[in-house]
Amino acid sequence: MTARASVLAIALASGACRGGTTPEAKPPVPVGAASTALTVSMTTGVGPAGADSARAALEAGMPKLAIVLDDPRLAGAFERDAAGDDAAAAREIERVMATSGLDASQACAWNYVAGRLHLAAGEASDAVAPLERAIAPLAALGSADASDAILQSAGDDAGSRVCPLAPYARLRAAQALVHAGRYEEALALARAIAEPFTEHDEAALAVADALVGKGDRAAAADVWRALLASHPHGLRWVDTSLQLAQALLDGTSGAIGRGVVETRGTLGAASGHAQEALELATRVVVEAPAVAEKLGAGALRAQAVAALHARAMPPLTFDERLRQAQAWLDAAQPKRAREAADALVGSIPKGDKVNREIACKAAIVRAQATPHGKHDEAADAWGVAIARCDADETLATAFYQGARASASARRHAEALARFDQLEKRFPKHRLADDARLRAAAVLEDSGDEARALSMLSTLPDLYPDGDMRSEAMFRVARLRLQSRDWDSARAALDRAIALAVEASASGAAGRAEYFRARVAQLAGDLDDAKARYAVLIANRPLSYYMLCAYARLRMLDDSLARSTLQASISHETAGPFLTHEHAKLKTPEFEQFVRLLEVGEIEAARRLAGASGLADEGADPEVVWTIAWLYNRAGAPELGHAFARTRLVDFRTHWPAGRWRVAWEVAFPRPWDAVVVRESEATRVPASLTWAIMREESAFNPDARSSASALGLMQLMAATAKRVARDTPLPFDEQALHRPDVSIALGVRLLASLRAAFQSHPALAVAAYNSGTTSVRRWLTDYAGDDIDVFVERIPFDETRAYVKRVLSSEAAYAYLYAPAALDELLTW
Repeated sequence: MTARASVLAIALASGACRGGTTPEAKPPVPVGAASTALTVSMTTGVGPAGADSARAALEAGMPKLAIVLDDPRLAGAFERDAAGDDAAAAREIERVMATSGLDASQACAWNYVAGRLHLAAGEASDAVAPLERAIAPLAALGSADASDAILQSAGDDAGSRVCPLAPYARLRAAQALVHAGRYEEALALARAIAEPFTEHDEAALAVADALVGKGDRAAAADVWRALLASHPHGLRWVDTSLQLAQALLDGTSGAIGRGVVETRGTLGAASGHAQEALELATRVVVEAPAVAEKLGAGALRAQAVAALHARAMPPLTFDERLRQAQAWLDAAQPKRAREAADALVGSIPKGDKVNREIACKAAIVRAQATPHGKHDEAADAWGVAIARCDADETLATAFYQGARASASARRHAEALARFDQLEKRFPKHRLADDARLRAAAVLEDSGDEARALSMLSTLPDLYPDGDMRSEAMFRVARLRLQSRDWDSARAALDRAIALAVEASASGAAGRAEYFRARVAQLAGDLDDAKARYAVLIANRPLSYYMLCAYARLRMLDDSLARSTLQASISHETAGPFLTHEHAKLKTPEFEQFVRLLEVGEIEAARRLAGASGLADEGADPEVVWTIAWLYNRAGAPELGHAFARTRLVDFRTHWPAGRWRVAWEVAFPRPWDAVVVRESEATRVPASLTWAIMREESAFNPDARSSASALGLMQLMAATAKRVARDTPLPFDEQALHRPDVSIALGVRLLASLRAAFQSHPALAVAAYNSGTTSVRRWLTDYAGDDIDVFVERIPFDETRAYVKRVLSSEAAYAYLYAPAALDELLTW
């Protein structure tokens, strides 16, 4: 048995879903030598002596990524940048550059970063020189070395070759020159950027800014108008709209503007300009209300109305008010959305057939904006939407969401009536089978198990094309399992397996198979149970149900569990991740993509990848994995790992061994590792759990904000953050909660307190992180006596039930990949 398989076998000894009742789960029998066995290196699957060579073999053929600030010579610059001191970081780069022998490519990248940091620090004049050096031909940069040899081999034009970053350096230099007040130079530089250029809009805005600076607002107005026409919601569209509106009100229109005025017929030039300004400002008020007030869009509207000599401000149309309410909701300001939607619904009489669609959509916005946890209010709001909607799609949605809200409010009769109306009135709708499934859950919750079983059992036949058929049969099986009717549970599970359409990445994948093995075990057919558990171990690596299956198989037959695991891991193909060369990885666009990542231009790199089709739908999966791998290494895990959530899911059928380890590492990156390790160790929370929570809560986005106003990487509510921060120096205001260091520190403290409160199984603390301690304590009372696997399936909140499985699976993946000792801690509660 390999070291990896041995370690994993020990760590999985007691299992995520071992026997015992939920509240009184017994402590596991200690497994001998676990602590020493787990010290083997897991970085590459071999001992420390071979780690570097094994890693090099895995990554053979992968592109080289030299992040500028990761260079050891720039450790001082890295520290200053991490501390937010951009100016000091730029100066440190320039100091090191002066004494370092850099090749031409390095000199270009270092100059670019120095210039970008100066610009970010507001030091525009200091930014110009390094950015201009990055524009220069490569032959003018760096020392004589391999880079120069490449230039020489390029032939007569080698001396004129430029750094792949040159167009971007030209753009940043133009922006710096604008800020430095050197408008003519900025204009010349920005206009010299060759097309096609993925940052075209940003370059156009630099041109417009330079034109404004030199006093030519008319020409700038033409640029703004053209940008808004081509990309109505493009880069800086709000600022551009308001700048153009102000220019028009000041009497500046541009050549295009004069043509616009001519098309307005009898309107005079001034009135035509004012009307266009009013329309621009109104659009901002309607589509970006959260920033409109701060930027003075309302004042511009008033100025335009005055220029038109109108008696009063024209009211927003019903359609504009609806769009504004939706914009408030999209901006995570539900209170303002509710106010706007309520006012709009109240303005449209119930008998108004002309505007009933708008009234319906406004009522839906109002219902969607209901505060989190206000179940009665939500049920009432959806009732208004049901009364206002009569179009097929919208009314079916209102019935469905309204019924769910009623169920959450424990208004069972109302929920059942709404689900029933959906089924009867829209039997072909995609939500009809969902309505029946949820109606059965309401019946079960209200104690009518017989009716619930009847509805679930008939669902597959009533909706032969529905996507809830397998789910319905699984729920039948769960109810039969709870009543110890093994034969009926077995039949329902066999049908659920036959009907299953879940992808390997689905949270339900492997569920019916696992419980089918459990039924066999409970019924005394141990050989069948062991065979089924073994199949799950082989086919569902590190999934929630694989963890459960391994734990139960080991209790039945430890040798079979270990040998199955060993065979599954050994089955994976060795060798490099890239199995052949890829033309896309040799293109100039790909080289430019890599260079942008190296200098921290993540968004520019992302846009370039999209525009050049590097990761389009037809791309080879190995190319897409490579791009994701590069994003992670460049400090953009929110982009890199996202591919493995939706598009590249086949890795879930392979163990993280051989070449497939690279894919698993892409899917489970470790951002902010120093902070995570420090805070996790300080609170005795496994770092693997911290990363798992972060991955599933925010997908590594520090700016994440949920519909319930949970914030940051660890998705903390303001009140929770305040409570956790008590007796610590940690800040807990909204701005602070978006800081990774603060979010992680507070999040692991919350996790530590939940783990202390719920010690019988790690699933309970995870559930409490998502739904709160009150809910978990109530479920422990309601489902007392259930084994943990059944308990998890009975969690009544869909979100929490799925969340627990995802987090435990992710925690297992992180532990297997990076910290095998945490597997032992995770699975031996």
